[in-house]
Amino acid sequence: MAHNVKGTDANGNDKWMIEGEIEVQSGGTIDIESGASLKIAGTAITSSAAELNVLDGQAASATITLGDEDGGVRTVTIQLKDGNGANVAAATGLRCYLATAATGQELGEITADGLAIASSGKGLFIANSSSKIDGTLVSDNTGLINAQITGDAGETYYLILILPNGKISASAAIAFAAGG
Repeated sequence: MAHNVKGTDANGNDKWMIEGEIEVQSGGTIDIESGASLKIAGTAITSSAAELNVLDGQAASATITLGDEDGGVRTVTIQLKDGNGANVAAATGLRCYLATAATGQELGEITADGLAIASSGKGLFIANSSSKIDGTLVSDNTGLINAQITGDAGETYYLILILPNGKISASAAIAFAAGG
């Protein structure tokens, strides 16, 4: 059971202190009027409701699964996830590139034949250059991308995704035993 106590702040303004939790019944709302603020652990939320809603359903993380090598080609399945961990439910674009380290900060010498979309047709790859080692991946309307990476024997790469929130997501090592 929640208890509330009326007090005043340092400026003499009314202040209600609530011990316990507040539950808003289904269909109810909490309306914070213009000029007021909502704070979490003392930090004011400065984004507007419209700004927060823009982030709803956007890709916040990615699950990257590597398939077996077949003649120098590795299939990489990417499932984009929203902030709640659910599959993204819209076509989503994100920047990507191949790197020689999982940090995404070492490019080294990349001789891979590059990225392409697998024959399953899940997603789209728009290459930035003829080397096809960087560009934009676009998911299907379920947040799914099936990409293929072609490399030569002895090469190891990491697929680096730059998520819409600016964070990077790196695949496990994509190693090639046979040449493509």
